[in-house]
Amino acid sequence: MQTFIFCYTIAAIWVFGWMAGTFGLLPSVFVSIILFAPAFVGFRIINGEQNNQIRKIVYLSLVTMFSLAGSATIVHSWFDVGLDRSVILDREYLDFRNSVKSLPEFDDVDISYTNRKGGRVFLSGTVANKASHDRLIEKVERMVYNNHAGYHDGVDFPGKK
Repeated sequence: MQTFIFCYTIAAIWVFGWMAGTFGLLPSVFVSIILFAPAFVGFRIINGEQNNQIRKIVYLSLVTMFSLAGSATIVHSWFDVGLDRSVILDREYLDFRNSVKSLPEFDDVDISYTNRKGGRVFLSGTVANKASHDRLIEKVERMVYNNHAGYHDGVDFPGKK
């Protein structure tokens, strides 16, 4: 039983890491409470009295089964609502914003993002010329290639109509 609890704990830690990378840290902490329940129960059983081992094994099996089923149901629903895609878009947006803000030619450009419109990126401000505007739009299009909401271009440059 101790080997099972150890292996389950290692697997649960790995699954937590995968979920944190896929869905973000906060949702993963929520599911990990459910996911680690069999490990907590198992450690408690090991340290308890040694009578009626079969009952303890059945109890641990039920807790493990319900924990895995509940966690799988929650993760499946997260995939259905697209939480994994929104986390990816959030990370891409932060990387994009930081890379644009690090370039001096885009100092006067404001970048915002909303989940309300399906992940639309809004650009506003001014750039020095059309070439700078084209480079900015190229960066934006690379960032939102898998985003259905796209972006709104509100960046002006001299000569823009």
